[in-house]
Amino acid sequence: MTDPRPTAPDTAQITAWLNARLAGFDAHMGLRFVDAGPARVVARVELGPQHRQPFGLVHGGLYAAVIEAICSTGGGVAVFAQGRTVVGLDNHTSFHRAARPGVITATATPVKVGRRTHLWRAEILDSADRLVATGQVRLMVVDPKADLGRELPPGELAPGPDTDPQ
Repeated sequence: MTDPRPTAPDTAQITAWLNARLAGFDAHMGLRFVDAGPARVVARVELGPQHRQPFGLVHGGLYAAVIEAICSTGGGVAVFAQGRTVVGLDNHTSFHRAARPGVITATATPVKVGRRTHLWRAEILDSADRLVATGQVRLMVVDPKADLGRELPPGELAPGPDTDPQ
């Protein structure tokens, strides 16, 4: 089975491809891509009661998750044509103000796109175009067949410098 991932930097095609495949946590938080390409990713989330913490404010974890999602998506789009993917190494999110009901818009752009790592920066604006959060995500470029998420049986060590991967 072939993967119909877009390979040319046609942002409309990439955006449609991403939105058609929204699943898991991105879909659960209500993320929708507005524009996506190797040089910029824009997404929106309509804020609802499910995004609030017990005191009625939007939970900061939503901002961190949106920043992770759009930066990782940007990095992934940037390496699609190479047949590679990216995984997050760290996420630093800063909160600037509480968002009010409405839509938040998040934009991510690359700071550095290297062979092995990327650094993407993002900002989130509220419906009145006020800055509510900023962040950056450092990504590692990997082969999509890399065994990154394999669960190890109890007592088995992950392959490393002192183990013999068989």
